Amino acid sequence: MLIEYYENKGILKTIDGERPVGICGSGLISGVAEMIRTGIVLGKGNFNEEIQSSRLRQGEDGWELVLAWASESGIEQDIVITQKDVSELQMAKSAIYAGATLLMEVFGGKPIQKVLLAGAAGNYVDPLDACTIDLFPGCATERVIGVGNAAGHGSCLALLDRYKRKEAERIAKKAQYIELAATERFQELFVSSMFFTAAQDYEDYF
Repeated sequence: MLIEYYENKGILKTIDGERPVGICGSGLISGVAEMIRTGIVLGKGNFNEEIQSSRLRQGEDGWELVLAWASESGIEQDIVITQKDVSELQMAKSAIYAGATLLMEVFGGKPIQKVLLAGAAGNYVDPLDACTIDLFPGCATERVIGVGNAAGHGSCLALLDRYKRKEAERIAKKAQYIELAATERFQELFVSSMFFTAAQDYEDYF
């Protein structure tokens, strides 16, 4: 579900124009990115309580934003993004950002040339929204590319082409495993990457 907000008006776009029934992973990224751009979500990931809107309210898990009212949804109940949803996305994006940064440091600080997003969720992540929530270090939208079912495509190549199979074997032998979570540097980067740098109040913290 793609979410765009202007003042109190929400525009929802769903697959085949059907009534929304929930939020997928890429939809959550787009939703939070739009909330950052409109000032609903602040730098620390908290909701801006000063915004006056019928869509912003206190729910069972704290503050939440109503994306679709029960009358608009296909499940006869409001569809919302909660403070808990934002916090969980923060931790996920911080882990990705910290992991990528650490790997860049391991390889001499070389900048990222391309970010290839694979799988059902990754393929549909909007590059601008990914950069808005700081999903990758040094993020530039033109470097973020969705490649679809990379694992399935690679499997087909390995089955049909023995040269590709040998290439895959060579790559696997050269691969290095790094236990990110066990390193002190990862923990430092994880904590420092929790902020949303595109938020309106981000510079107030530094």
